[in-house]
Amino acid sequence: MLVASAFLPFLPMTAVQLLFLNFVYDLTCIAMPWDSVDEEALREPRNWDADSIGIFMRWIGPISSVFDIVTFALLFLVVCPAVCGGTWGELAGDVAAQMRFMGTFQAGWLLESMITQVLAVHLLRTERIPFVESCASWQICVLGAMGIAVAAFMCLSPAGHVIDLAVLPLSAVGAIVLVAAAYAACVLAVRRAYVARFGRLL
Repeated sequence: MLVASAFLPFLPMTAVQLLFLNFVYDLTCIAMPWDSVDEEALREPRNWDADSIGIFMRWIGPISSVFDIVTFALLFLVVCPAVCGGTWGELAGDVAAQMRFMGTFQAGWLLESMITQVLAVHLLRTERIPFVESCASWQICVLGAMGIAVAAFMCLSPAGHVIDLAVLPLSAVGAIVLVAAAYAACVLAVRRAYVARFGRLL
C-alpha cells in the first residue's frame, strides 16, 4: 500500500474495499482450529521459539510485497489501459474513463490479494507440497474456495459497483491467476530454502 500510494495517482484500494477484503478473508480463516496436521508434526513435542517468527517473516513476508508490486505494474501499465482505451495520462480530463481505470485496478488487486492470501494458508501450514502431499481440512478448503468465489463475483459482476469496483475482463483474470501461480511457486521455493537452513518451519 505504501509503495502504491507513493507512485499511483489514486489509492490502490479504498477503505471500504479493504474492509470487505479483510472481512471475507477473516471468514475463510474461522475453520483453522479444525485443520489437520501432518503426522511428523505430532511425533514429538516442539519447543516454541518466538525469535523464529521474526526470521520467518523476513524470509517469507517480502514475497507478497514483490508480487503485489508486480500486480500493480501489470494492472496500471497493461490491463487498465487495455480495458479503458488509454493510459492514465492519456485519459486525463475524461473523468468517467479514469474512474473505470481506477475501479478496474482496484478490482484486479482485490482479487489477486484474496487468491494469494488463501493460497498462503495452504502453502505455509505444511512442509510438504500442498494439495498433493498434504491437504488442509475440508472446512478450510471449502471456506477458502468460497472466499475466492465471493471476491471473484464482486470483481466480475456489476455487484462490485457497490464498493466502486469495475467489472474485470476474463483476460485480466487470467493474468491475475498467472501472477498467483508464480507467487505460489516462489513461496514454495523460499520455504524449501528456509527449511533447509533452519531445519523446519516455525
